[in-house]
This record gives sequence, C-alpha cells and structure tokens, in this order.
Amino acid sequence: MAIGCAENSPTHIGEISSNSIGGFRPSDWHHAALVSELKTNYDQLIKVAHFARTGSHIHTFANNIYGGYPGGADGMAVALVASLILLQATYFGCTVNPGPTHANLSCDTYPEMLPGIGVALQGLNRNTNLMTTAFARTVGGPGTKTILYEAAALSLVGVTSGIALMEGVQSAVGVQNAHCTGLEARFLAQVVHAAEKLTRKDAAPIVKALTETYRDDMMKPEKPIGKPFDQLYDVVKVMPMPEWQGVYEEVCQEFNKEFGLKL
Repeated sequence: MAIGCAENSPTHIGEISSNSIGGFRPSDWHHAALVSELKTNYDQLIKVAHFARTGSHIHTFANNIYGGYPGGADGMAVALVASLILLQATYFGCTVNPGPTHANLSCDTYPEMLPGIGVALQGLNRNTNLMTTAFARTVGGPGTKTILYEAAALSLVGVTSGIALMEGVQSAVGVQNAHCTGLEARFLAQVVHAAEKLTRKDAAPIVKALTETYRDDMMKPEKPIGKPFDQLYDVVKVMPMPEWQGVYEEVCQEFNKEFGLKL
C-alpha cells in the first residue's frame, strides 16, 4: 500500500534523504506544492527533479488563499484552475489537488468556499484528464459532529464534481496534537461511496443543509477541536470508545433518515 511521504515540511535535502535506500519507495506518494499564489522555487523544483529521475509517483497541490490575493470564491476558482495548469507544466503530478485555505480559519470547508471549489473541479475534470483530488481540512476535531458534517459537505462537492480521490481527514485543521482518529476517515470514505450515485442537483441541498449545521460552530472563538486520540480510542485494542462511536452512529443514522444516504 502506498503511503504519503515526507510531504512539504522538510527542505529538499530532508525530502531526498527520506527517499534514499531503506526509506520511502518510488511507489509511495511523493508531494510537491506551489509555495504561494502561482509561484514555485528551486527547493520544490529540486524535489520534483528527484521524483522524476527515480520514477516516483508525484502528488501536487496548490493552497490558494480564500480571502487572500484571489479574493473570494470566484477569484479563488480561477486561481485554482490556473494553479493546476501551472503544476502540471512544472511538477508533472500523477494526482493533483486544488486545496484552497481560508485565510483565518485554515480550513477548506467554509460554506462560501465550497461553490468555488466545485466550479474549479468541474472545469478541470470536464476539460482535462487530470486525476484531481479534494482534501477535507476541517475546523472540527475528533469526537464532534462538526468534523463529520464538514468532511461530508466537501466530499459531496468533490465526488459530484468528478474527483478521482478523496483525501482526509485533516482534523482540527491539523494543528492540535493527536487530534486525529480512524473513525472520521472511515466516515469520510462511507460518504464518498454513498455520493457516487448522486448528481450535483442531488447533492446541492444536502451540502447546503450540512453547511448551515456547522457554520456557527466554526465561527465560534472556541473552536470545536474535540479530543485527542487517547481520549477517544482504547489505545490497546485500537477501537473507538463508546462516546465517539455513539456520535458516529448517530450521524450515520441522520444521513440515512434525512438525506437517504445509507452509510
């Protein structure tokens, strides 16, 4: 099974050293990103040259800033399309992710962002053969309903806009220690498979209902970051504790009853 590699935190030296003998394999998932709006640098290009020379699978992405240089959802959609064209011309990705970020919340599930993400994905998937992805970066953390609603909203947008792969969940926007469990990833996968038979017209009212459910939570000063792994899972059995399992099952039942999605 392929695994994500060193990604983008280290320099090109750190990246290449982790891909040496005994480290990550060419068959793993090697990451390279634009450094800001429509810009790259030699650090990223050196990584890409190494990936290309070793025949490695390359995943590329662009974190355009909603509320930054592109402006709102319309400008963000244009920037996402332009970024993926640039990425393919310079990084030669096997898979590509137009993964924007809210300027203040650091998520990609903010309600006003979703239409721009959907339009960008639809334009790319209609007019290219790129294997696009969507990446659920949620404000909510494990143990909360918020994380499940957010992840579901983005996955419904992504699947019905033609993505090849759904990534996630980067719980509590990935900045809280140990705030990550397997249960939200399982839920995300279940929603993705349930969404495969939906049209955009089918998905739109569900997405709208979900965003209205979590909008207020993500705007609160105290974010719904949930709890760390060892407070939600039996760390010996690696199984969810009843509290988190109960929240998950309740939301699954909601999706079945209210939206007709059997998870």
